[in-house]
Amino acid sequence: MREVIPDWPKIDEIWDRVSEACDGRFDRRICRTNEGFLRSALGLAVSWRFIDDFVFALYLARLLKVSPGEAVQFITSAGGTVGPALESAVEASRTVEDPFVFIERLKQSCDYVCRIDIDGEPAGTGVYLREGVVATAAHVIERLLAKSETGALLLGDEGELVAGAGSADRLRLTFDYALVPGADGVPQQRLGFSVLPHEDWLLWGSSPVFPGVNTDQGDVRDTTTIRFPHGPWDIALIRPAQPLFHIHRYPELVRHLQEQPFPIWVLHHIGGPQAAGQPLGLSQGSIDEQLGRPDVVRLLHDATTEKGASGAPLFDRQWHIVGIHERGPGNPQATGSAAKQVKGPRRNRAVPVTCWRAKLDRPRPRQVPYLEEIDEADTLAGGVERVFGRTETQRRIWQALQPAAEKAAHQRLLVVRGEPGSGHRFTRRLTMEYVRQARQPIVRLDLGNLLGATAGSFVERLLGTLSQDAPQVVPTALTTGLRDSHELLPGLVQGLKDATRRHPLWLVLEGFAGALLDVPDEVSEMIVGVIKELRSIPRLRLVLIGWPAALPAGFHTSIEDLTVPTEDEAIDLLMPPGYDTDSEHVVAVRQIYRSVLESELSGYPAIRRAQELIDEHERRLREGGA
Repeated sequence: MREVIPDWPKIDEIWDRVSEACDGRFDRRICRTNEGFLRSALGLAVSWRFIDDFVFALYLARLLKVSPGEAVQFITSAGGTVGPALESAVEASRTVEDPFVFIERLKQSCDYVCRIDIDGEPAGTGVYLREGVVATAAHVIERLLAKSETGALLLGDEGELVAGAGSADRLRLTFDYALVPGADGVPQQRLGFSVLPHEDWLLWGSSPVFPGVNTDQGDVRDTTTIRFPHGPWDIALIRPAQPLFHIHRYPELVRHLQEQPFPIWVLHHIGGPQAAGQPLGLSQGSIDEQLGRPDVVRLLHDATTEKGASGAPLFDRQWHIVGIHERGPGNPQATGSAAKQVKGPRRNRAVPVTCWRAKLDRPRPRQVPYLEEIDEADTLAGGVERVFGRTETQRRIWQALQPAAEKAAHQRLLVVRGEPGSGHRFTRRLTMEYVRQARQPIVRLDLGNLLGATAGSFVERLLGTLSQDAPQVVPTALTTGLRDSHELLPGLVQGLKDATRRHPLWLVLEGFAGALLDVPDEVSEMIVGVIKELRSIPRLRLVLIGWPAALPAGFHTSIEDLTVPTEDEAIDLLMPPGYDTDSEHVVAVRQIYRSVLESELSGYPAIRRAQELIDEHERRLREGGA
């Protein structure tokens, strides 16, 4: 590639740094020449979806003769290669793809797409763009927007859309509604899971082109009412109640549009005979017209779409999102304009992400979804257990779930300890519930079952548990002859790195309180060694319940020391928010709690028992009243 200055040591250093950060692996020794290595590296960077990072790093090192945008456009337009073309493509929009790479990216992209449901019925398609933001077409959620008495949309101070009163209760986001291969080869329907919107769910929205009327009206090439940078863009950004923690890498949005026609793929939920609409579908086509250049305001494409596809993402060859599907060809005369003939072939229309991607950076509050109860149906205990307090523990678990915690090792270490009655053992159940909802793997190990263990047996047990409880993990094998903890620690760390290469992993170690004096020093040294290496294992979350020892430097904020609740604190937990401290109800609850304390229960066990007695008392009152 002539546009790159051939400073090979610098290029080697940049490739090693950027590819490692993006989970890329490539041995340059298989390339006979420096030029061959550069061609391969650029092609792999395109395939592995970090070409922007690689090119920008070359630009910062003053190794590019052109701008980063021009370099990326040249590379991607060449199909990910920079060598001389041996053949000419018959049609630019029909390409040959690497099947395994294509399938892997397609599967990953399917996780981003959801069905937008309003009042229990499918309304359109949406796509999860980043932590806590789903994009769709604004006309999909138009029924939920605030309107004047005349039916006109109400707008905020900056011309943005406003959510209607009570609209959050009518909105749901359904992910993973798709057909998947069954064990016998017959496709099986997966119903997916529903996500509630945040109470303040509309992060930002730009009005549809024709509010209140059929979106498919008018000529798709007519942009006379659309002005850059004001729109209207027919885009709505929706905030879920909490982030989707099982999504660890967000889709990339293009910064620049290719000028030449290029292929696209559309993932959508179209309507159909089923009440819930059709499962996730895939259409392929191309973008062959861009309206408004140089400031493109709409894209025209020929991928197959139907009702329900509004809001669907359009992906390019690198599976970067280039636009959001807005409408189909419709009726060119529906707006009432005199018999105007459409020029050119019939096309669908989409809104380019380049027009509105800056709105994703709007500030939004982050609220911890505190648990009120834990479903124990899948455990031996069974039933539902109420959660009393523990808000700080919950906040720290939720914080550790955030992708941003990967850059802050102290946020990924949770050390919780306390005397009996402080509830520190309940930390495991809180952690498991949050992690279950986040759909992340979790591994537990009770040190009380490893009394007298050596460092070697501890490592073998831990890595064996990883492969057992998290089947996708294939830990690095350890040499059986290694016995010294200093020799074993690198193998353990490498095993944890392997276990977290593709997905976050939660490791919960408990039982320290009961086996404090019996946990061998060499096992404690191994755990301290893992803590010191947390920065090099960014997807590992480590929870130590009852850990009594000091922590390495930089982790003092990872400790939470719990105390046994006082009587007044217990009453606060047993009473509803905003209660009258002088009410007869408080007096009755206090009497019940004191009677429980006389039975030699204390702390959180006493609070749970008091709640059971209160519930029983209220049930009898209801039955007596009936």
